[in-house]
Amino acid sequence: CVYQTYISESLAKVGNVPEAQKAWVDEVLAAASRAVAAQNANESMTVSAKTADDSDASVSKSLKDGAVHLEFSIPRGETGRTPEFGVDYWTEEHQNAMNALIKVMVSTEVSEQLGVIENGSY
Repeated sequence: CVYQTYISESLAKVGNVPEAQKAWVDEVLAAASRAVAAQNANESMTVSAKTADDSDASVSKSLKDGAVHLEFSIPRGETGRTPEFGVDYWTEEHQNAMNALIKVMVSTEVSEQLGVIENGSY
């Protein structure tokens, strides 16, 4: 025997839902209600855009393929300053010192790990 239950809000409100399916129907209707509330919240959402220096910016909201789409228009900022050698990035001397330090650290770690392996305590 195949038993089909067709759910609708009117059926649930009238109370014609078989007792065995009532908890499931209540759960489905509650989920549907939450989905409608979420959709309403998205559709009634307001949006705005503001920049730190109060220059013109905008944002528009639309629905695309059933999803909320926000499109921002943000003005281009001023060109940043040119990095300074030795201030914003390393000089060759700095690079050489860092390379030497890394070689010592790697060499030390490798030696320690080899010692652990040779002792059989790994």
